[in-house]
Amino acid sequence: MGRFHASNRGLSEIVGSLMLVLIVVVAATALAVFVQGYQKTVQAERALAQEKALESLKVLRVAPTLNSSSPPGATSWAWLNFTVASLYVNPSTLTELTLNGNAVKNYSAVRLDLVTGTWTNTAVGPGGQLTLNPRDQVYLQVDSQGGALSSFYNPAYEVSTSTSLNFQLLTSFQNVFTGLFIPPTAIALVQTLQTWNASSGSYVQVPLLDGSNSFQTGNLTILNWTWLVNPGSLNYWGEKQTAPRLNSATTYTIRLTITNTEGLQGVDTITYV
Repeated sequence: MGRFHASNRGLSEIVGSLMLVLIVVVAATALAVFVQGYQKTVQAERALAQEKALESLKVLRVAPTLNSSSPPGATSWAWLNFTVASLYVNPSTLTELTLNGNAVKNYSAVRLDLVTGTWTNTAVGPGGQLTLNPRDQVYLQVDSQGGALSSFYNPAYEVSTSTSLNFQLLTSFQNVFTGLFIPPTAIALVQTLQTWNASSGSYVQVPLLDGSNSFQTGNLTILNWTWLVNPGSLNYWGEKQTAPRLNSATTYTIRLTITNTEGLQGVDTITYV
């Protein structure tokens, strides 16, 4: 009986040792799997963070336009065409556009195929995404004509011809790229100019429309000055222009509209007696 108990105890110790070894092996294996998974997760997060840091989009310029039927002196744009370039070596995905804090619901992307030389147009609706290829350059056309502003912006938004344009692109990496376009500042003055009147043989005083104090920030320049004088719907052009048809007994409303090299406008209105 004593030998039997000794053999049984020895067997139990061997089984216990084997179980302990098995537990250690299982634990070590589980730990190795966990560490390997954790390392893969860390590597993936680092790779994603690196891709996010390297992604680069540039809003180069804007080309605003009016509707062909817009009246003279229209105060809101019909289309805004933003040129966007991708400087990233991998594709970028646009998930959202905003203009002055208003979400753009519908827009079109026009791109030139450098291989075929043809233009392609892609319409992007609410909640849609647009992929920009590496070294791609596209024209994003934001349409706000026809009065149905709620179909293009959320909330409904009218884009004034004289307001700054803060255009933002949100990508799938949660990067935000911004293009800020500032219109020129119009300053309208009316001065008195003495000119020689050959028919009367004397000097006469005529009003001089003067927009020379108008200015533009940044590297842009002012391209043209347009004057609208009412009553009479009189039009004059140029930074400085005489207005010989004005009657000194009439009160006039004079509006100066200046346009910079990007097509953005500045407006100033004064009263002249």
